[in-house]
Amino acid sequence: MIRQFIHSFNSLYNTVRISSWRYSFFSFMSGLSYFWLFINSSVVNAEVVMLFLLFSATCFGFAALGYFINDFFDISLDAKAGKTNRISETTPFKKLILFSVILLFTMIPWIGLAANLFSWILIGIQILLFLLYSLPHLRFKENWLLSAITDACYAYVIPTLLSYNTYLLFFENKFSYTILWLTGSMFFAGFRNILIHQTNDLMNDKKVGVITFPQRAGLKKTVVTVWICLTVEILLYGIFLLKFATQHHFLYPLIFLYFISVLINYYKYFSKKNKSGTIIQHHFSDHYYQIWMPVLFLLLLLTIDFKWCVFLVLHMLVLVPKHAYNSLISFYRKCISGLKNIFIKIKFIAAFLVNHSIYYTLRIVGVDLKKEKKSLLEYLTILFFAER
Repeated sequence: MIRQFIHSFNSLYNTVRISSWRYSFFSFMSGLSYFWLFINSSVVNAEVVMLFLLFSATCFGFAALGYFINDFFDISLDAKAGKTNRISETTPFKKLILFSVILLFTMIPWIGLAANLFSWILIGIQILLFLLYSLPHLRFKENWLLSAITDACYAYVIPTLLSYNTYLLFFENKFSYTILWLTGSMFFAGFRNILIHQTNDLMNDKKVGVITFPQRAGLKKTVVTVWICLTVEILLYGIFLLKFATQHHFLYPLIFLYFISVLINYYKYFSKKNKSGTIIQHHFSDHYYQIWMPVLFLLLLLTIDFKWCVFLVLHMLVLVPKHAYNSLISFYRKCISGLKNIFIKIKFIAAFLVNHSIYYTLRIVGVDLKKEKKSLLEYLTILFFAER
């Protein structure tokens, strides 16, 4: 029974490409949940835990549904391009079962989640965008501009609004237009990411005759567009956090670290490019939304209720990739090395000041240790024993 369950889970994991969105979309959506919980000063209780689990389940369902629909209608194109398509390897019956399970994950949680007309409009738009992006004869995916806009909307914009509205209804808060700063930021983040994906997939798209933004605009203009999107995205995200920081002062250190890191990454880019002249730091903001921000928001939740440490441990185990731990270890080692260098310099400066203070103080009373060729200790020892 256990083996069969593990086999079924692995089949689901591979077929809907969970590895492609586990550390990106799902972690990002978890981070949004933590943020809404923090600004509402939530403690850990049964209702809050159920809210988080149900919303996480529907996020899982939407992600799996998007990948299922996309891969289902891409079977022939992926075959031409020589790309692996897990959906094509399953039987029609298994496809039906898989689709049914995904729909259950997507829709059943809404029996227990707070929802209004706006929620259902967002859900409808999300599913519609999945279909417009992939359905034959419509296939926004093959339009160089609509593909990028559609992807940005269903991957970031709609999920962000749905997340905000769900937690808004649960905590019975009033709608705030502050969310538009985050929504705008995530649109540019999604637009940037799809352009990067299309650039990396350029050769495969050419094989199947799909015209994408990088082909239409060219690589140089695509790079410029990516960096414009990144800059606007970062500014809008910073404004969004600052809007909430006026009421939640713990956010200020986080915002400070965010912009310091942004400046460091911009400096790395403008001071060093790879040989082809393409961007080398284009994904760095994703690491904030998908890795560091969720963890930092959980740490902020610990200031409200220490029981959030259970969520922190689970999140670190399940939704933080190994390379993030390697980055942390590397950062720790750099900090230790930097502190050692600082200590050595401080020690040198302190020794210089103390030694020169002693030397010139003794010069006042007519003692020149340099001429004596002795240290203070040696001079005092000789002076003491000579007097005896």
